[in-house]
Amino acid sequence: MNITYSVTFSTAAARQLTKLDPPARLRVSVAIDLLADNPRPPGATPLVGGRGAWRVRTGDYRIIYEIADRALRVWVIAVDHRRDVFEYSLRRAASEAGAPIHTPASDPRPVAPRR
Repeated sequence: MNITYSVTFSTAAARQLTKLDPPARLRVSVAIDLLADNPRPPGATPLVGGRGAWRVRTGDYRIIYEIADRALRVWVIAVDHRRDVFEYSLRRAASEAGAPIHTPASDPRPVAPRR
């Protein structure tokens, strides 16, 4: 017996998906459709501090989503380019926690170089 999850989109994710160019939109749509059969595919990892959110990469894009196992639902939160999607995730996590948002560009504190 194969269990299938329903897939729903946040308003932002639906809007982000429509803004992608057609080949990228097709690739991301296929990956999202596959989440209905297996919401934790190989390569999907839970977000650190994401309160149950997961990420999966397809090409140059990442899909951020949450899984509700009891309701058999996958909720797609964000679809964006790899370089942009984590800024969105940081903002969302900070807003949920009520914390100020500090990104490297907006943080006035000096950043130590990585070794």
